[in-house]
Amino acid sequence: MLNKAVAIIVSGGSGKRLGADIPKQYIYVEGKPILQYTLEKFILSEYISEIVVVANVDYIQLASEIAKGVNSEKEIHIVEGGTERYLSVYNGVKYVFEKYPESFVLIHDAVRPNISDYIIKEVVLALNTYNAVATAIPVKDTLYLISKLGIEVKDRESYYAAQTPQGFKAKMILAAYNMWLKQKCFIPTDDISVYCYAYNSKDVYIVNGSIHNNKITYKEDIVWFESLIKAANNY
Repeated sequence: MLNKAVAIIVSGGSGKRLGADIPKQYIYVEGKPILQYTLEKFILSEYISEIVVVANVDYIQLASEIAKGVNSEKEIHIVEGGTERYLSVYNGVKYVFEKYPESFVLIHDAVRPNISDYIIKEVVLALNTYNAVATAIPVKDTLYLISKLGIEVKDRESYYAAQTPQGFKAKMILAAYNMWLKQKCFIPTDDISVYCYAYNSKDVYIVNGSIHNNKITYKEDIVWFESLIKAANNY
């Protein structure tokens, strides 16, 4: 029997790189906000029991309205985020752990609306064996490390690009964050890095991501996602 799996949708981004007036997860694409597309993917997955949306305090009302407007039999909870992504994740994980200490959590960016149910399934199933699961794809481009000494070409065969969802046993990632918060010796850009700080990185299992599981960051990404929606609707 699978443990309860709760999706934590991190919805605290500002949209600065997109040049938008509101955070990009609230931008409408073909009649719906991006956050709604993301929510619907997790609502439809049989592997997810509940959903937690972690939102910036200034947008909690908007996130709540979007969640209420989605057709869902699953509970969707809105939790106040922190000033940084990692603090928002921490708030979300604490919320889940207090309700379901033995649960799995899948931490996902609100601005990855094209996540597939196959990836969600693979992450949840892997958590029955592993304490931490990363979603990633092999790097296809040549990598340069640029410094004052010049350019160093890196072996791309050893590199993967991280995606979300990233899955954990709730008690393990909460403990990892508690350890990290005592030191704050680096600024984490994802949650696997916090887990690896606290535990052995060899414990992390990698699930194959997808080039279609793109993170909406720039205006070009909005155009890309809009084209996907139009193609799906046979425009």
